Amino acid sequence: MMNTKYPGIIEFGISTLPAQVESIWREAGWVLKDTHIVDGRHLVLVFFVDHASTIMGTQVPREITKYVDSEEHAPYCAKNLKLATLRHYRECHQDLEGTGDTMEGRSTNKSNFDDFLKRHNVKSALQGAEHITTEVTYKTEDTSLIYCASRKNDLASQYKQWPVVSIIRDVPRFAVLLGAEFARQRDPSRHATVTGLEQLVSTAIESSELDSVVHVHHGAVVYNDNAGEVLFKKFPEHARSLAMRFFKGKAFEDQQEYRFVLSAPGRRPVQDEFFLRITPDLRRMFEKA
Repeated sequence: MMNTKYPGIIEFGISTLPAQVESIWREAGWVLKDTHIVDGRHLVLVFFVDHASTIMGTQVPREITKYVDSEEHAPYCAKNLKLATLRHYRECHQDLEGTGDTMEGRSTNKSNFDDFLKRHNVKSALQGAEHITTEVTYKTEDTSLIYCASRKNDLASQYKQWPVVSIIRDVPRFAVLLGAEFARQRDPSRHATVTGLEQLVSTAIESSELDSVVHVHHGAVVYNDNAGEVLFKKFPEHARSLAMRFFKGKAFEDQQEYRFVLSAPGRRPVQDEFFLRITPDLRRMFEKA
């Protein structure tokens, strides 16, 4: 069905997917909300991520806010939206008050050595291995670009570096348009090949008539200092890398951050930043507070 409000975007249904793919989505708490064909060339899948259900509830928020340091960067008048990798936020925001988390995209898991070896399918004849404690830090690969917003409406009053506020009132529609423009504007040559869950999904829905598949995962960030423990207990192995993008240290929970994670399955960005041109349709999603 053609979406007349946003030309070139057609609602599209996927009737069958491999059970393995559906199972991973379900176990990880990702709900496929929207499926669209953009310009007859790109498939855009939009998921609502509900990792924070015990804290925030299970509904997509009615509105979210975007904070910037000056009006020239406000999306209701700026030329571009900035998307960036976790590495960028971890390294470039570390000096910003209440923002930079040096463990962004990393998690620590503690376990006994015997369990650690079993998890990695390694047989050990070491006597007493079950009494040895290990602490391993895992780092997610930068296969996605992130657009950050917030569920909060008074962040600017606490952090003086974010005085300008914009409001997004239709979060589901914004996610679709964000994915559509990413599909249209993304330069495939600026992405390198990777493997994993996203490649599996890409192969499962591959079509010779499509130039690309884009995933948009959006949801609230979970603030937990034991993210590694949560990730290993709650999520299947192939889902942990994506899930980690929605976890941050408890010291930053005042942000109430809401994220849009964009990826091209089977690919990772070569650069840590991507500036998405704000089209008229996309600009209309923002209001000056």
